Amino acid sequence: MKPILTLMAVIIFTCCKGQETKENINNVEQKMKNSKIKKYEYRHNKKIFYGIGISAFASVEVYINDILIAKKETAGNISLGVELNEWLLENGLHTYKVRYLPQKGKSMVFPYLLEETDITIDHWEYVENSVEKPLSKKENYTEERMRIPVPPTEVPVWEVTGKFEVIDLPYKLQGWKNSLDLSKIDRDELEKEVVDYYKYLRNLLNNGEVEEYLSQSLQKDQEIATSMYDENLDWYTGKERKNELIDDCKGKMLEIENYKMEIFGKGKLVKLVRVDEILRNKSCLQSESETAYTSYGVILHKPKGLDSFKIIRK
Repeated sequence: MKPILTLMAVIIFTCCKGQETKENINNVEQKMKNSKIKKYEYRHNKKIFYGIGISAFASVEVYINDILIAKKETAGNISLGVELNEWLLENGLHTYKVRYLPQKGKSMVFPYLLEETDITIDHWEYVENSVEKPLSKKENYTEERMRIPVPPTEVPVWEVTGKFEVIDLPYKLQGWKNSLDLSKIDRDELEKEVVDYYKYLRNLLNNGEVEEYLSQSLQKDQEIATSMYDENLDWYTGKERKNELIDDCKGKMLEIENYKMEIFGKGKLVKLVRVDEILRNKSCLQSESETAYTSYGVILHKPKGLDSFKIIRK
């Protein structure tokens, strides 16, 4: 009887093992399915965009709704245009702030350099087969132009704030609306938690575990694809992107070091940026090749009800 019992045990074990393997495969397939970027059902079929334009003889920082979206230093003048859609979660009233900073090599902002300086809020419809604007594909273009007040004397920084209304976006994003206010957490404890999460992301990329890295970026990718009306949704989780991440990151990621933590978005967003000279103000998530550094922008939030961070923007 022993051989028969042994055979029965082997059959039972094999069946259980096969069932377990099948369940694992199903779980992986379900996870991959849930990680796909989904097509968004827009309110209307117009691809509406908003942007902000800055031109000045100064270095600048640009904020939308208390979120730093652009920063540029110059020794002369700059002309900067930034699309805003990914930062506009829904229609309504939004705020902007532009900080004019000294040019490189200088310590003050001089009034005469800001004379006749404007800020524009731009609005247009993107039309793929535009006859009216075949090169830019921007139709129904309008701009709201604001002449900034000039400081009465030289100053170390000059801030200009304002509001603008968004009325015709065809989407609504969740973003960080229901995220925790991180500014209420002890700063040292928060920094340790943020650094640990950055190290987790760094290790995923350094080990070539791009599937898990992309799963952490799912909401970010979904919302960017939605706000930019992207129709190539398979790219976000496809082989091309995964292979590119593996080629650029596996075994090439810098350690998480030489950083400072920045909290913004009314306390709901956080990121780490480098403070060393060569990578100053760049993301702490960096890969290094023989010829260049590659930055992987990571802005984190912590949704209410979750214990861990998620990537929400880059």
